[in-house]
Amino acid sequence: MLFASAVGRTQSWSMVPTSLAPAPRGNHSGAYDMARSRFVIFGGQASSRLADTWEFDGVVWQQRFPSNSPSPSWGHAMAYDPNRGRCVLFGGATGAGDSSAVDETWEWDGSNWTRSLPPISPTGRLGHAMAYDWSNGRVVMFGGRNAGSIHENDTWAWDGANWTLLATTGPTPRCCFDVAWDFTRSRILLFGGWNAGNLGDTWDFDGVSWQPLATPIAPTARWGHRMADDLPSGVIVLFGGIVGPNETWEWNGTGWSLRSTAAQPALINTAFDFDWRIGRPTMFGGSTQGFADRAATWTYGNPVPATVRAYGSACPGPIGTPQLGVSGGGLPWMGQSFVLQVSGVSPTAILLFGWSDTAFGSLTLPLPLASLGAPGCSLLASPDAVFGVVAMPIATFPVTVPYLPPVAGLTFFAQSVSLDVAANQLGITTSNGLAMTIGWR
Repeated sequence: MLFASAVGRTQSWSMVPTSLAPAPRGNHSGAYDMARSRFVIFGGQASSRLADTWEFDGVVWQQRFPSNSPSPSWGHAMAYDPNRGRCVLFGGATGAGDSSAVDETWEWDGSNWTRSLPPISPTGRLGHAMAYDWSNGRVVMFGGRNAGSIHENDTWAWDGANWTLLATTGPTPRCCFDVAWDFTRSRILLFGGWNAGNLGDTWDFDGVSWQPLATPIAPTARWGHRMADDLPSGVIVLFGGIVGPNETWEWNGTGWSLRSTAAQPALINTAFDFDWRIGRPTMFGGSTQGFADRAATWTYGNPVPATVRAYGSACPGPIGTPQLGVSGGGLPWMGQSFVLQVSGVSPTAILLFGWSDTAFGSLTLPLPLASLGAPGCSLLASPDAVFGVVAMPIATFPVTVPYLPPVAGLTFFAQSVSLDVAANQLGITTSNGLAMTIGWR
């Protein structure tokens, strides 16, 4: 598997506009369901403990209503098992304190939760973490705090039927840390946590044993952070925590680097995983340092710039020379609106929108219109969609770019055609063209 270098990248956080979303919460868990292309979250805590299941398809959240479900709980952990097409959830607390920690194993198949009853199970706990071991084909769990408020440092593996104890040595006992699979080194990476104080150590697990990693530069000791793979960049992203709640760090297989990002959230105890459908790590919810719960959805990745470029020439008429541009310097950002503006046109004009400035069917663009009776005029954009506008004396046309990650980076084109019977035999004038690239930030 090939990855891009992390050097020289400019990553950014982007808040996803959602009309419907899960309620604000923290201490929930989430995992990306690769079989169904959904980011799944469950439960958590707000003013009370929650037991709802939601799925995010990269654009829209949808609440699911399974016939079976884990009890309302918080502090559980979830990981996706691609071999079996299941999201695996373990543990959590069903009450206000550690004493309510449970040892239950549940699996989500896309429509229902099913409780597994293995003969051997880890002790009930909360604040543990899980990741899928791609080399050995199993879900691995480490640490947490048990019902007696004792911190654990045991390592377990789930194969879909049984839990197996893999190791009882490695990182010191802890809770409230996170782990993620490191595709660069084929290891599970662990950072930080809490046990009588904040922890700031980095470890990896090769499927058999844990090894401490020397990291001259590393995030400040913290708990409540989250980690996820960023496959296109070949790094693991660490976000937030009780210290540095708005910090974003990246692990490239050999060391940590602090990233400078725009529009950074400041959160702890979120749900965070890589979204294979949109190609970005995706995060939901979490709490502020003051434990105010939030309900925003964020993605992290390389920003795609939004641009507008004028091209081609307009042809004049008695009314004027049509000029097509953007009002107020707006840009075509995904999920936002901007306004096109055309001047020098008759009261009746149309706007052409298309996906090409080089061809329309079998015709080559730009297409001179002199042979049709409009010398100096040209068709500059494929007329895949046509809209009427009214000029008084300037025509405006609002454009809303949908929040659809696959359209990021696509370029579309526009041109105005004005009905001006005195201009030429064809009775039209044409504006310059606009090339607009959809941005994602």
